[in-house]
Amino acid sequence: MDSDEEDFIFFRTTIEHEEDSINHKKKVIAESLGKVHGSLDRAKKVRRKTPKIVKQDKKKKSRRHAYKHMQYNRRFLMSSYLFASQYNNENVEDEASVASEVVVSLPSLSENSMESQFLVNLLEDSLMVALTLVKLLTLFSLSL
Repeated sequence: MDSDEEDFIFFRTTIEHEEDSINHKKKVIAESLGKVHGSLDRAKKVRRKTPKIVKQDKKKKSRRHAYKHMQYNRRFLMSSYLFASQYNNENVEDEASVASEVVVSLPSLSENSMESQFLVNLLEDSLMVALTLVKLLTLFSLSL
Protein backbone atom coordinates (compact mmCIF):
# COMPACT_ATOMS: atom_id res chain seq x y z
CA MET A 1 0.00 0.00 0.00
CA ASP A 2 1.14 3.51 -0.78
CA SER A 3 1.03 6.25 1.81
CA ASP A 4 -1.79 7.88 -0.17
CA GLU A 5 -3.93 4.80 0.09
CA GLU A 6 -3.32 3.99 3.76
CA ASP A 7 -6.36 3.53 5.91
CA PHE A 8 -6.62 5.89 8.85
CA ILE A 9 -8.59 4.82 11.88
CA PHE A 10 -10.33 7.62 13.77
CA PHE A 11 -13.22 7.18 16.19
CA ARG A 12 -13.71 3.56 15.08
CA THR A 13 -14.10 4.55 11.43
CA THR A 14 -11.69 3.89 8.60
CA ILE A 15 -10.72 6.73 6.32
CA GLU A 16 -9.04 6.09 2.99
CA HIS A 17 -7.53 9.44 2.03
CA GLU A 18 -5.80 12.19 3.98
CA GLU A 19 -7.86 15.02 2.49
CA ASP A 20 -11.06 13.26 3.43
CA SER A 21 -9.62 12.42 6.84
CA ILE A 22 -9.29 16.09 7.82
CA ASN A 23 -12.90 16.84 6.90
CA HIS A 24 -14.07 13.63 8.52
CA LYS A 25 -12.14 14.39 11.73
CA LYS A 26 -13.84 17.76 11.98
CA LYS A 27 -17.23 16.18 11.39
CA VAL A 28 -16.70 13.42 13.97
CA ILE A 29 -15.42 15.87 16.59
CA ALA A 30 -18.40 18.13 15.94
CA GLU A 31 -20.78 15.20 16.36
CA SER A 32 -19.17 14.03 19.59
CA LEU A 33 -19.57 17.42 21.25
CA GLY A 34 -22.69 19.47 21.83
CA LYS A 35 -24.11 22.45 20.00
CA VAL A 36 -23.14 26.10 20.13
CA HIS A 37 -26.14 28.27 20.92
CA GLY A 38 -27.23 31.85 20.48
CA SER A 39 -25.70 35.07 19.27
CA LEU A 40 -22.12 33.97 19.89
CA ASP A 41 -22.60 31.17 17.38
CA ARG A 42 -24.12 33.51 14.81
CA ALA A 43 -21.25 35.97 15.27
CA LYS A 44 -18.73 33.11 14.95
CA LYS A 45 -17.22 34.03 18.33
CA VAL A 46 -17.16 30.49 19.67
CA ARG A 47 -14.27 28.38 18.47
CA ARG A 48 -14.93 25.19 20.38
CA LYS A 49 -18.19 23.44 20.78
CA THR A 50 -19.68 23.25 24.23
CA PRO A 51 -20.26 19.74 25.56
CA LYS A 52 -23.83 18.56 25.62
CA ILE A 53 -25.32 18.40 29.12
CA VAL A 54 -28.05 15.89 29.77
CA LYS A 55 -31.03 17.36 31.63
CA GLN A 56 -31.48 16.10 35.16
CA ASP A 57 -34.79 15.10 36.65
CA LYS A 58 -36.30 17.85 38.79
CA LYS A 59 -38.80 17.54 41.58
CA LYS A 60 -42.26 18.61 40.50
CA LYS A 61 -43.45 21.88 42.07
CA SER A 62 -46.33 21.57 44.47
CA ARG A 63 -49.57 23.17 43.31
CA ARG A 64 -52.94 24.33 44.60
CA HIS A 65 -53.67 23.13 48.13
CA ALA A 66 -50.19 21.72 48.67
CA TYR A 67 -48.59 25.02 47.65
CA LYS A 68 -50.87 27.02 49.95
CA HIS A 69 -50.12 24.60 52.78
CA MET A 70 -46.39 25.04 52.18
CA GLN A 71 -46.79 28.84 52.23
CA TYR A 72 -48.69 28.67 55.51
CA ASN A 73 -45.99 26.51 57.07
CA ARG A 74 -43.22 28.80 55.85
CA ARG A 75 -44.88 32.04 56.96
CA PHE A 76 -46.44 31.12 60.27
CA LEU A 77 -45.10 27.87 61.66
CA MET A 78 -41.45 28.23 60.71
CA SER A 79 -41.36 31.82 61.95
CA SER A 80 -42.59 30.66 65.36
CA TYR A 81 -39.73 28.13 65.45
CA LEU A 82 -37.30 30.93 64.70
CA PHE A 83 -38.83 33.03 67.45
CA ALA A 84 -38.53 30.16 69.93
CA SER A 85 -34.91 29.50 69.00
CA GLN A 86 -33.95 33.14 69.62
CA TYR A 87 -35.19 33.02 73.18
CA ASN A 88 -33.87 29.95 74.91
CA ASN A 89 -34.24 29.04 78.60
CA GLU A 90 -31.38 31.29 79.76
CA ASN A 91 -33.15 34.37 78.41
CA VAL A 92 -36.39 33.38 80.12
CA GLU A 93 -34.56 33.11 83.46
CA ASP A 94 -33.01 36.55 82.88
CA GLU A 95 -36.46 38.01 82.21
CA ALA A 96 -37.74 36.48 85.46
CA SER A 97 -34.91 38.12 87.39
CA VAL A 98 -35.69 41.46 85.72
CA ALA A 99 -39.34 41.07 86.66
CA SER A 100 -38.48 40.29 90.28
CA GLU A 101 -36.14 43.31 90.45
CA VAL A 102 -38.91 45.55 89.17
CA VAL A 103 -41.36 44.16 91.72
CA VAL A 104 -38.83 44.62 94.52
CA SER A 105 -38.35 48.24 93.55
CA LEU A 106 -42.09 48.87 94.05
CA PRO A 107 -43.17 50.31 97.41
CA SER A 108 -42.53 47.58 99.94
CA LEU A 109 -45.49 45.77 101.41
CA SER A 110 -45.50 43.80 104.61
CA GLU A 111 -43.86 40.46 103.82
CA ASN A 112 -46.08 38.41 106.11
CA SER A 113 -49.51 39.13 104.69
CA MET A 114 -51.08 36.79 102.13
CA GLU A 115 -52.39 39.76 100.18
CA SER A 116 -48.91 41.16 99.66
CA GLN A 117 -47.59 37.78 98.41
CA PHE A 118 -50.54 37.50 96.06
CA LEU A 119 -49.95 41.02 94.73
CA VAL A 120 -46.23 40.38 94.23
CA ASN A 121 -46.91 37.16 92.30
CA LEU A 122 -49.60 38.87 90.24
CA LEU A 123 -47.27 41.75 89.37
CA GLU A 124 -44.46 39.36 88.42
CA ASP A 125 -46.77 37.40 86.15
CA SER A 126 -48.23 40.50 84.53
CA LEU A 127 -44.76 41.92 83.95
CA MET A 128 -43.65 38.67 82.29
CA VAL A 129 -46.73 38.80 80.06
CA ALA A 130 -45.99 42.44 79.20
CA LEU A 131 -42.38 41.64 78.27
CA THR A 132 -43.52 38.76 76.07
CA LEU A 133 -46.08 40.96 74.35
CA VAL A 134 -43.47 43.62 73.66
CA LYS A 135 -41.20 41.00 72.07
CA LEU A 136 -44.04 39.65 69.96
CA LEU A 137 -44.99 43.13 68.78
CA THR A 138 -41.41 43.98 67.84
CA LEU A 139 -41.03 40.69 66.00
CA PHE A 140 -44.34 41.20 64.22
CA SER A 141 -43.42 44.75 63.21
CA LEU A 142 -40.05 43.54 61.89
CA SER A 143 -41.67 40.81 59.80
CA LEU A 144 -44.02 43.31 58.13
